[in-house]
Amino acid sequence: MSDDSGRFWYFAYGSNMWADQVRRRLGCVPPSRRARLKGWRLAFNKRSTKPTDVVFANIVPDAGGEVWGAAYDMPAGLLDEMDRWEGEGYRREEATVTDDAGRTLAAVAYVARQGFILPEQPPTDAYLKRILAGAREQELPEEYIASILAAAAG
Repeated sequence: MSDDSGRFWYFAYGSNMWADQVRRRLGCVPPSRRARLKGWRLAFNKRSTKPTDVVFANIVPDAGGEVWGAAYDMPAGLLDEMDRWEGEGYRREEATVTDDAGRTLAAVAYVARQGFILPEQPPTDAYLKRILAGAREQELPEEYIASILAAAAG
């Protein structure tokens, strides 16, 4: 969701938590803060377009769940650029996240489109490494990092 300045909070929960990947995709790394999204959980069930048997991170509704990630403060143009990377298999979803100071941020997150959802399965090792690099870079709680590994194990 955009504020009056045309800026968005983008909530990244997968490999886009990792600054190196964001820099490669956008040419810069917008300011970010650690945040969490309640009522959802991380799942590895978003199929790739090529090859189709590879899965990526997704979030799915879960009343007792919580997803940690990075909230990036982005101008609309950068979010449009991120759509180029995420837009085919994901759609933007409004997400209310909370930062470490307890501030509520109206954000957008990418959620897998219906035709791109598979049964949950392990991601590739290379993809998981990018997610874990981002999780550590964002200083996510160790318990949550353990839950990423558990979800990745299938």
